[in-house]
Amino acid sequence: MSQLRDAYGEFRRQDVEVATVSVDSPYAHRVWAKELEVEFPMISDFEHEFVRAYDAMVQPPVQFFAGMARYHTFIVDPGGTLQFVHYHQKGDTPAAVEDILAAVQAM
Repeated sequence: MSQLRDAYGEFRRQDVEVATVSVDSPYAHRVWAKELEVEFPMISDFEHEFVRAYDAMVQPPVQFFAGMARYHTFIVDPGGTLQFVHYHQKGDTPAAVEDILAAVQAM
């Protein structure tokens, strides 16, 4: 999240809007947004609608964490067409900001 926050100015210079989506509660998002000082929207998908629509692979319950989605990076063009997807595997890190910006520039 901090990588996206730190590169937000570059995304805006590329005319790209950034938003994050998580299955966490709206309350958790408000706390994180304040704590991390993010300028972009943090969207709660508490009902898992986005996760289902984009096949974000909800993980099986692990101890206290039931129904967590794995990290994914999606780039959707202004017409609503999915242009780039990076599906994160277990132990994988989120797509690097540089890779996301390169995908945007290639569109």
